[in-house]
Amino acid sequence: KEFVNAALKQPPLFYQSPDTLDKNVTEAAKRFDIEKKEFVSAALKQPPLFCQFPDTLDKNVTEAAKRFDIEKKEFVNVALKQPNLFCMSPDTLDKNVTESAKRFNVEKKEFVSAALKQPPLFYMSPETLERKAKIYAYYKELNNIHVNNLLECLRLGADKHLLAQVLGVLINQQTDNNMKINTKTKYNQIKEFLENNSGKYNLQI
Repeated sequence: KEFVNAALKQPPLFYQSPDTLDKNVTEAAKRFDIEKKEFVSAALKQPPLFCQFPDTLDKNVTEAAKRFDIEKKEFVNVALKQPNLFCMSPDTLDKNVTESAKRFNVEKKEFVSAALKQPPLFYMSPETLERKAKIYAYYKELNNIHVNNLLECLRLGADKHLLAQVLGVLINQQTDNNMKINTKTKYNQIKEFLENNSGKYNLQI
């Protein structure tokens, strides 16, 4: 069932030779010095990995690690958590990281360190990351929490949830603090509150 689900996302898996697929997986695991089952788990999340040539994947990983001045093993560990990183162009990843570091006004090395803890930072667009960080920075500002730099404000939650936290604070400023607002507050909580509490609010963001 797991393999069928993967093949529905990557239809060539239905007709490719099991021998070829097994050879790809076995060789890729060997290149990355990991257990075969580890690579299979990653491939089930990112089905093209079953079909990709080990040479191509190894080249991607080796070059990406070089661009980010980290050990190959470090990048492999991150890619196992975010398997699309195995397939992505090092040029694209490097461009994203370099631009993001610029937007956050930090050294590239510092941004890479953050990305090793939150792998989506390697490939998410710099514009998106900056927007999310600014929303959360504003939330902290409204709560009189000091912000050292924008990078520490980066949160990967959906914009509507990040904005809900901001709106919650602004609404509480005009009510009797009826809502408990924190970083886990979701859009639906704000929506439900507004539906059940009539009144006019002056919300300026």
